Amino acid sequence: MKFDMSKFDFGSALCDYNDKDKFTNKYYQNSLDKNFPAKDFNNVSVESNNPKLSRNGHRQRMREVYLAGGMQNAPDHNLLELFLSIIIPQKDVKELAYALINRFGSLEGVLNADANQLMTVNGIGQSAAVGIKMVVELNKRVANNRNKNVDNLNCSSEAIAYCSNLFKYEKVEKLYMITLNNDGSIINIHLIGEGNANTALSNTREILEAAIIDKASGVLFTHNHPNGSSKASDADLNFSVSIDKVLKNVDINFIDHIIIGNDEPFSLRMCFMQDEW
Repeated sequence: MKFDMSKFDFGSALCDYNDKDKFTNKYYQNSLDKNFPAKDFNNVSVESNNPKLSRNGHRQRMREVYLAGGMQNAPDHNLLELFLSIIIPQKDVKELAYALINRFGSLEGVLNADANQLMTVNGIGQSAAVGIKMVVELNKRVANNRNKNVDNLNCSSEAIAYCSNLFKYEKVEKLYMITLNNDGSIINIHLIGEGNANTALSNTREILEAAIIDKASGVLFTHNHPNGSSKASDADLNFSVSIDKVLKNVDINFIDHIIIGNDEPFSLRMCFMQDEW
């Protein structure tokens, strides 16, 4: 693991603002599902002129298809309908699946809505809302558990995976500092603050004190953009430059600043140095 940053100065690299886009744009291609705009699913007909088709046994057929591994390419509303049929067994939920996706714009929107928002949709009661939110909580727990056995971060790809798990389904913008030994072993992880990077700058003293107390050789910063691209804002870049200067004064390496958004994760080091550590 290489923490030697002596040949690279984040401040100098970021001074060339006019050329910033030419080497950062490739990291900012938003991968959100543009093929799933809100649709009027209520106009989708389930009627058919084929007399062999029937709604009788529809739930059982869906379950059999799922168990046979045939729903990998199924539309989101079909998967949601299957799930709703399990937590709301008393009624047909096909139209309810359409209504939820119409209301929140996508399957991701449904899962990210809070319980009270879900219950504004006719047909979603408290039990169903809790059931939907439990999917999110279980997935979040699985992602967090992946980090439990991670003791070392030895390269950029490992760091990005760790940070991605850290922010899985996180809806509030947060900034963390991960302190590391020279061999890449994780010493500690500190929640520096909630909000944007401008807020984090006010915590410079806290950042410095925590890094010194941990006797860190290097520190890695990571924060999330819950509702948008991982593109680094001017505030994010200014924060990185400012903290880099402060840490240099106490011989602590600024290793990277990783941003997790709805598209490809952004690594300041990989962007400006175009290499991994």
